[in-house]
Amino acid sequence: MKKIVLYYLYSILFIPVVERGVFGTLDNVAFHPGIVIYILLLSLLVLDFFKHKIKYNIITYMIIGFTFVYFINFFIVEIIQFSDMPLSKSISYTLKIYLLLFMSSFIYKHLEYYKNHLNKILLINSTIVLLNIILGYTFQIGFQSYHSEGLNDSFRGFLAGNNTSIFAFTSYGFALFSFFKASEVSRKIFYGLLIIISLYSMYIIATKSMFVAVIITFLFSIRNGFKVKTLVIGFFLLIFFGVSLISIPSIQERVFNNYLKQKIKTANQLDVNIIPESLVWLNEVAPGRTVIGLALLFQITNDNPLNFLFGYGVSGIYKAYGRPPMMHLFSPLGHYGLLGWLVFYLPQLLLVIKIIRKQIFSMTTVLFLGIFIYGTLGGFIYGVTSTSLLYALLLSLSLKEVKKKESSK
Repeated sequence: MKKIVLYYLYSILFIPVVERGVFGTLDNVAFHPGIVIYILLLSLLVLDFFKHKIKYNIITYMIIGFTFVYFINFFIVEIIQFSDMPLSKSISYTLKIYLLLFMSSFIYKHLEYYKNHLNKILLINSTIVLLNIILGYTFQIGFQSYHSEGLNDSFRGFLAGNNTSIFAFTSYGFALFSFFKASEVSRKIFYGLLIIISLYSMYIIATKSMFVAVIITFLFSIRNGFKVKTLVIGFFLLIFFGVSLISIPSIQERVFNNYLKQKIKTANQLDVNIIPESLVWLNEVAPGRTVIGLALLFQITNDNPLNFLFGYGVSGIYKAYGRPPMMHLFSPLGHYGLLGWLVFYLPQLLLVIKIIRKQIFSMTTVLFLGIFIYGTLGGFIYGVTSTSLLYALLLSLSLKEVKKKESSK
């Protein structure tokens, strides 16, 4: 079982690349091999979970708590309150939440095994995502997967846009830590080139995840005690980020050229009048996703107790609210209510707070923080197979590092 999971982690990105090469964008494909594979894997993980004596830890409590909330959410909210909405979207999304949770639990039971293979997992997936970006941009092969937001207006590839962004900055963080850890000149050259390719890839797709890469660089500098060598390299990297953000046309358009007002057009399509008058100014200065999330927050807290506690459901939220909030700070609240937020999102947030407060900035924890920040502000972690599995791996390893730090005192 350990090897099955390991090979699946190796192929996190390989499977969607092959699928898109065969089926196209998958936008209109209801059933494809990737779904079969992750359902089979989830089934094996669930069987393994109950096969052995259950060891109670924070991930176990998350599984138990989330199951209780989702049981009520599904049978009372989804089936009764929003009976006219299709359940397929809800079931698919929630199965991927369970894949994240049971994968985290399984990895946590076999930490040393997966810790020993972490670098290889990251290297294989880094290679795939960077080749996807470079080859897609150079030869214009694949499909428009970044909605014409990249340096090239017709950027193409075989991975979804947000998957590309997340794995791109993960590749950068992996290469950065590995470069300073390497003692052999050949390995330093290799990881140095990987840093350059990762930066160039983020430049090509003009991704806002560059801001996450800046955070990774800063946390790396803290970990190394702001040594001169680290600061010099960090300084040049930050110069690169700054020049990139200023020079990329699409970044100028989205960030510096009235970005906030452009994004707010999406929010204005919703009924944002439920925001109290004292906070109407947010409609002018906050990004669209923030306003959408805050509008949901004010709506659900003023709604009936059932929806406040158990949410609108993944399908029901389209009828109750118009669209789901993308930011993971708000999405568990909208989908599964306050109780869902408390049992699923809050433990992750508390882990992040512990990592920052105790300054446990290893490669694993920094990459975990980067993906958590991206998901909290932008979404696309929960309910997305490839990114949620990478997140599960890093979450489990980070949790162990925090436990180890606490037990050493």
